[in-house]
Amino acid sequence: MPHLQVISGKQRSSCGYYQQGFTNQQALLLLIIMFPLGVIVLGLGAIVLQRPPSATNQPQATDQPATTKSKIAPVPMAPENNESALFSATDQAISTVNDWIKAMSDGDEVMARRLMTVGAESFHSPEFFDRFVRVTVSDLQTSGNSGSYVNLNGIMTFVYRDGTTQRETRSFTVRTEPLGQAQVTNTEFISVIKSRS
Repeated sequence: MPHLQVISGKQRSSCGYYQQGFTNQQALLLLIIMFPLGVIVLGLGAIVLQRPPSATNQPQATDQPATTKSKIAPVPMAPENNESALFSATDQAISTVNDWIKAMSDGDEVMARRLMTVGAESFHSPEFFDRFVRVTVSDLQTSGNSGSYVNLNGIMTFVYRDGTTQRETRSFTVRTEPLGQAQVTNTEFISVIKSRS
């Protein structure tokens, strides 16, 4: 192999001609062209990596049963119309009021506080509920709704320690949550149905 002699930054080829590398202008032009192209390629690569897998990447369904056992979680069904959604919100509100009154009657302050908003804590007085053997709520009916709030009317029965009872109607407002815990936001006295006797 012939030896190339380097003379002041230039190389001499085997045929005697001097070859020169890139000039500064050529190197700068190459950098100006390649840098934006590199940034574009990196950007496209990042976009492709961050995309969720498309449906074409998913395995295709077949009519043949799977050969391995696997557990398939049921898909939650979305309500078909607003009436179904209203029904479940009403059920959630009724259940929340029942649980809230039971927790207060049983003296379970932790559960009672979990079932009411901070603003509704003024309705919870352990001392008040200590006067009764039992407090129940019944006949809860929807009186209206607005967004995620459901208004209910019901009958509360207070059983005193001496065995006497009093029944009254109350209203309750409950904020329902599709994926969380519903909470009582307000309750108001309406009227006495049966005085203490």
